Amino acid sequence: MSSYYKRINGVNYDRAMIEAADKSVKGKGDGRISLDNAKTLVEKMEDGGKITDTELRTLNYILRNYKMTEPALKYIEDSLSDDLGSKDKDSSDHHSKVKHPQGEYQRPSEPKKKSKTNKIKYLIIFLCILILLIILLLANFVCEKDSSKDGTIPAQKNETMEAKTEIKTEVKTETQAETQTEIKTDIANDKNLKNDIISGENNSENNKDKYVIKKNDTLIKISQAIYGDYRLWKKIYNANRDKIKKPDLIYQGRILTIPEKDSQ
Repeated sequence: MSSYYKRINGVNYDRAMIEAADKSVKGKGDGRISLDNAKTLVEKMEDGGKITDTELRTLNYILRNYKMTEPALKYIEDSLSDDLGSKDKDSSDHHSKVKHPQGEYQRPSEPKKKSKTNKIKYLIIFLCILILLIILLLANFVCEKDSSKDGTIPAQKNETMEAKTEIKTEVKTETQAETQTEIKTDIANDKNLKNDIISGENNSENNKDKYVIKKNDTLIKISQAIYGDYRLWKKIYNANRDKIKKPDLIYQGRILTIPEKDSQ
């Protein structure tokens, strides 16, 4: 009479389950345990009304060392799950430790509803905050756009621009007034001299070094007309710095002092 156990590498396994697994793959084309063979294995494992540690160890051995079809593997897992629901705590602890080929087989656990609910909750809060920020940014943008269309300017910016405009206006007004005053003063002071020069008396000893600026005159034109050399305009400019602020800005009617041309 053969023993109930089959010893492999010093470990006892259920002989009937091992022989059933050997028989199911023997002579098969793909060498895999089929669904019908899996049902036979489960029946042999549950034949005593209680799954023992030896039977669990034997099932683990078969799952590691024999190939199974997908339906066969699924049937074993489903059978163990159903059995775990009907057995007592000790039995369920044994069954939950059955291993399939890629590691220890455990009873399918219930989804972590609480963890999933927390993730959804945090995601909703984040989306709400993001939407609120977008609304605030859009509102700010619309307000600025409306202000620019209406021509309104923030109070501080408006005051600054007004102050700058006033300063520029004052400076420009003072400059214009000063220039006009200088012109009028020069013309008034030299009125007699100007009349003498215009009336043809500029050949006199007192007026031979004077020149009245005419319309469209420039220092270059005056230099060319008096000296016959346009390059001597700087002599005229240097001699009249008290009347000419810039070489390219001279006024009609002003009287210039004409220095003598060097003998060279």
